[in-house]
Amino acid sequence: MSLKYLKNLLTILIMPLIFTCRHPYEPSVIKNNLKYLVVNGFINSGSNASKSCQFFIFQL
Repeated sequence: MSLKYLKNLLTILIMPLIFTCRHPYEPSVIKNNLKYLVVNGFINSGSNASKSCQFFIFQL
Protein backbone atom coordinates (compact mmCIF):
# COMPACT_ATOMS: atom_id res chain seq x y z
CA MET A 1 0.00 0.00 0.00
CA SER A 2 1.20 3.43 -0.77
CA LEU A 3 1.65 6.14 1.80
CA LYS A 4 -0.88 8.36 0.01
CA TYR A 5 -3.52 5.60 0.19
CA LEU A 6 -2.96 5.10 3.93
CA LYS A 7 -3.10 8.84 4.56
CA ASN A 8 -6.42 9.15 2.70
CA LEU A 9 -7.86 6.13 4.48
CA LEU A 10 -6.83 7.47 7.87
CA THR A 11 -8.32 10.87 7.03
CA ILE A 12 -11.64 9.28 6.01
CA LEU A 13 -11.79 7.25 9.22
CA ILE A 14 -10.89 10.15 11.55
CA MET A 15 -13.04 12.94 10.02
CA PRO A 16 -16.39 11.63 11.38
CA LEU A 17 -14.91 11.48 14.87
CA ILE A 18 -13.82 15.11 14.69
CA PHE A 19 -17.06 16.57 13.33
CA THR A 20 -19.68 14.63 15.31
CA CYS A 21 -21.70 16.22 18.10
CA ARG A 22 -20.16 15.91 21.50
CA HIS A 23 -23.26 16.95 23.44
CA PRO A 24 -26.75 16.09 22.17
CA TYR A 25 -29.13 19.00 21.65
CA GLU A 26 -32.04 18.86 24.09
CA PRO A 27 -34.55 21.69 23.50
CA SER A 28 -36.56 23.01 26.41
CA VAL A 29 -40.01 21.53 26.89
CA ILE A 30 -43.07 23.80 26.67
CA LYS A 31 -45.02 23.39 29.90
CA ASN A 32 -48.05 25.56 29.10
CA ASN A 33 -51.57 24.17 28.72
CA LEU A 34 -51.88 24.88 25.01
CA LYS A 35 -54.94 24.30 22.85
CA TYR A 36 -54.91 24.68 19.07
CA LEU A 37 -57.84 25.21 16.74
CA VAL A 38 -57.20 23.88 13.24
CA VAL A 39 -59.56 24.94 10.47
CA ASN A 40 -59.61 23.14 7.13
CA GLY A 41 -62.03 24.19 4.41
CA PHE A 42 -62.83 26.05 1.22
CA ILE A 43 -65.48 28.40 -0.15
CA ASN A 44 -66.40 28.16 -3.82
CA SER A 45 -67.84 31.44 -5.12
CA GLY A 46 -68.75 30.18 -8.61
CA SER A 47 -72.20 29.63 -10.10
CA ASN A 48 -72.62 26.34 -8.20
CA ALA A 49 -71.45 27.77 -4.89
CA SER A 50 -70.52 25.29 -2.20
CA LYS A 51 -68.67 25.44 1.06
CA SER A 52 -67.02 22.93 3.29
CA CYS A 53 -65.37 23.43 6.64
CA GLN A 54 -63.91 21.14 9.31
CA PHE A 55 -62.81 22.15 12.78
CA PHE A 56 -60.41 20.25 14.99
CA ILE A 57 -59.29 21.13 18.51
CA PHE A 58 -56.06 19.65 19.74
CA GLN A 59 -54.76 19.86 23.26
CA LEU A 60 -51.09 19.19 23.89
